[in-house]
Amino acid sequence: PSSPRGELLPLDVVREVACVAEREGIWLVVDEAFIDFSEGASFAQDAVGLERAIVVRSMTKFFSLPGLRLGYVIAHKRVIEFLSSFIEPWSVNGPAQLAGVLALEDQGFPVRSRRWLGQERGRLFEALSLVDGLTPLPSDANFLLIRIDREGVGSSRLQERLFSKGIYIRDCSSFYGLDGRFFRIAILGGEENDRLVEALRETLEDGTGWRDAL
Repeated sequence: PSSPRGELLPLDVVREVACVAEREGIWLVVDEAFIDFSEGASFAQDAVGLERAIVVRSMTKFFSLPGLRLGYVIAHKRVIEFLSSFIEPWSVNGPAQLAGVLALEDQGFPVRSRRWLGQERGRLFEALSLVDGLTPLPSDANFLLIRIDREGVGSSRLQERLFSKGIYIRDCSSFYGLDGRFFRIAILGGEENDRLVEALRETLEDGTGWRDAL
């Protein structure tokens, strides 16, 4: 799924791009850092049969291992051999390797996590849809991009006001194609999500000081 939208590109589209890349001698690198959060198909199986396609994966997002910076590449055998020649010894430390192996051994974790995420994401989406002035956009990831539809209210000032309440949202005005009407939130536990929705509702209902927000 893309960032900041969280939208999953259809696999047929990726395959079409890959065919063009192979034909034109262009390398295609597919970032699947958030693919584990989605039920959608991965391009990994296709990549191993192509000689100019690389899939990059991250374990820091889905398995909550940000401090270890653990990730991997999926590609054709010859591509892997070529990339391996540039890797320094001990590129991944021992604790990170152990954590990665243990995470992958829990085969029930992905199923449980996706089931929970689907339910909580849907619940949070509906709750945000009821907040006057906000329009959440559908997502296949563990975050939601939200558009502010209230005149004079901007994401930067909203970020400041929520931060004063101990809540941090991602101001997305710096993303290409977006502006000060967009922000992004992560999907946390039910209690945290409810607190966020209530804080957004209260903050937006306070009509003072918004005129210069954009």
